[in-house]
Amino acid sequence: TGISNERNITISYNFTGLPDYVSIYYSNDGNVTWNLAGNDTSVDGSFNFSLVQDGIYGFIAVAVGNGSLEEKPLPGDDAEAYPYILDTIPPYVLAEVDSPIYNDYITSLTPIYINASDLHSYNIYYRIWNGSWSAWKIHPTNISFNIHEECIHYIEYYAKDFANNSSPLYNVTFYVDNSAPETTLTLSGTTGNNGWYVSNVGVDLYATDYGCNGGCGVAFIYYKINNTWIEYNGSLLIGEGRYNISYYSVDNLGNEEQIKNTSIKVDTSPPQIYMIEYPPSITNNLTIFFEWTAFDSFNNLSYSYSLVNYSTWSNWSKSTSVYFNLTSEGNYTFMLKAKDEAGNVAIISYNFSIDMETIITTIKFIPRYNEWIGINSLINLTCYGNVNATYYRIWYNGSWHPEPGTGIGKGHNFSLYTGTFTLGDFPWAGEGQYYIEFYSDDKNANEEEVNNESILVDATSPSTFISIQKSFTKEINISFNVSSYDNVGVDYIKIYYSYSESRNFTNSVNWSHLNDFYSPYNITFSFGEVGYYAFISIGVDYVNNTENFPSQPDDIIKFYNPDLNGDGRINVLDLIKIIINWMHTPSNENWNHKIDLNGDEIINAEDLIILILSWTG
Repeated sequence: TGISNERNITISYNFTGLPDYVSIYYSNDGNVTWNLAGNDTSVDGSFNFSLVQDGIYGFIAVAVGNGSLEEKPLPGDDAEAYPYILDTIPPYVLAEVDSPIYNDYITSLTPIYINASDLHSYNIYYRIWNGSWSAWKIHPTNISFNIHEECIHYIEYYAKDFANNSSPLYNVTFYVDNSAPETTLTLSGTTGNNGWYVSNVGVDLYATDYGCNGGCGVAFIYYKINNTWIEYNGSLLIGEGRYNISYYSVDNLGNEEQIKNTSIKVDTSPPQIYMIEYPPSITNNLTIFFEWTAFDSFNNLSYSYSLVNYSTWSNWSKSTSVYFNLTSEGNYTFMLKAKDEAGNVAIISYNFSIDMETIITTIKFIPRYNEWIGINSLINLTCYGNVNATYYRIWYNGSWHPEPGTGIGKGHNFSLYTGTFTLGDFPWAGEGQYYIEFYSDDKNANEEEVNNESILVDATSPSTFISIQKSFTKEINISFNVSSYDNVGVDYIKIYYSYSESRNFTNSVNWSHLNDFYSPYNITFSFGEVGYYAFISIGVDYVNNTENFPSQPDDIIKFYNPDLNGDGRINVLDLIKIIINWMHTPSNENWNHKIDLNGDEIINAEDLIILILSWTG
């Protein structure tokens, strides 16, 4: 009995008496059918027999002699020798892997399975080569394992069942790659100063996989510029701006590179220079003053200037004005350069002449913003030379003032200038387009050519409004959203606030000036007592038109503290206060505005919800 892959077997039997022969019967269908294997006439206690097919066999020996008839086994008779299991088929065995896998590449996280199947019990044998062979490992069941060391590994394996049938020896090869790729960022462009580029910048990303045997290969490169991750598909071109670029690569096994970061600053445009104060093209004043400003996308500008044939280029500085005290008449050229942080340079020039015999009148508006002035901007006429008088007239809304022929000076069309004035001094003045003509004469009756200036007048005050989140907890810093409108543009806003224990803010409220704020209006406010806070904004435009003080607040907010009993915790004791004051309004004698957390002047479920959401226990 037992299990074997041997077809040729010897059956041993015992007998008594002197039989003529012994018949050997076998069954391989569970004792249902008994087949004659043969007759042993030697009656020597053993019988050789060759099994035809695999199966589970039972045997019966029948002795025949002394003239008796042979009694064949009947279906269902028990075998005398059982079981003999003939198994000549080797186990089926297969090595498989789960993900991650790419061709022959795996990682140390990839499970490797060696599975076998057979009609009977078996063992699985395997060994691994990684520079040298390991000892054979034996497992009586299907197995799974991981390989942790990098690079090439050979695995040999087979299975052998308990009948000593062995499968062929198989082998597989795997490359273990736990190494992430490495990405290189290359920038191409014209470099300027202080880490800036002064041209559009090409951005190229290259990734290399350094894993075993050249690695499994790069699958994806990802990048983001300031916000969203994007798959890289080719060169990028970046224009003006400041950028934070992040990038990384992933190989075909999912090994991810650590995110890399770099910053890029690109400024391709030179500054724009604007002259604010400069002499007329012909002047009789030896003291020359220039004032300027410049604009650039990224500011941080510096300037250098020169007066040709008088001074060399100055050192770069932040100064935006210069005086020259000249000593002689002549023709001059003022040169001005503006340089931004990236090294982009703009240059302008202005030509003027000094003639000491010339009468020159200039006009100045305070304040002035580009071509705009306010109805109350100061207008000042200044004359250089042996001046007798200065004259002016104003065109507005289709008419000259004074009316032609009714004034003094040339053609009796002008008024005598007696000192600084504003357009608001005249009852006919309003918003719109103006032309001002002016000139001077000297005491020898020499007259200057008439000068003219075109301006726009804004007499409308700006309109501003602030809106704020409606309720606040213990956070004491808040941000304002400010909207504004004006022809010229809002220069700054004045923010005022007031505190009350109720929502009623009347005209008699005492307003406190928080501060003056310039765009982008990053305003913070620190709360004091629990209660209501009202806010208003007063806008001032670039020509000093100031918004009227409003009769009602722009916005009212409630600052609350859910710690109603002040013990530093928000728990059932605070809940009791809400329950005691349930449905109270300001008309109740014991009204407590601090318990009205959301500021709607009734203590109800909404206040309860705020308390629960702030619960600390």
